[in-house]
Amino acid sequence: MKAVRRIVPGIDDHILFVDRTTTRWMEHWIGKQYGPAISTGQTPRQVGKHRPPVTTPVDGLYLAGCGAGGRGVGTELAADSAIECAEHILDDLGRTPPPSWIPPRDPAPTLPASIWRNLTRPAPRRTRQPENPVAHH
Repeated sequence: MKAVRRIVPGIDDHILFVDRTTTRWMEHWIGKQYGPAISTGQTPRQVGKHRPPVTTPVDGLYLAGCGAGGRGVGTELAADSAIECAEHILDDLGRTPPPSWIPPRDPAPTLPASIWRNLTRPAPRRTRQPENPVAHH
């Protein structure tokens, strides 16, 4: 946090909480060697245009990796997030990346409203039909 405070003066005014841990503890907690973990909730409400952005309300503070921006899955998602973050940084600095550096981006795909509603609300609970004890074969 000391390094972050030097780079982003006043950051403490925007922090809601700080959660610190080690990869050794994460390895123990989630049962994966070296402690890899997904950083954001993997829910329909955090994909596509609903994903946390790479920009933040704090000037000069950007987020990159599997937890913000980007498209795709796994390494592709983290790498795309880093590229998107770099684009924002360059834009904020008034610089333009060379045309060969970044291929054109397609807009994020969108789901029809009917499918989106089904993804974001719980499915109805199905009750098991009682067996008919009188039926004979």
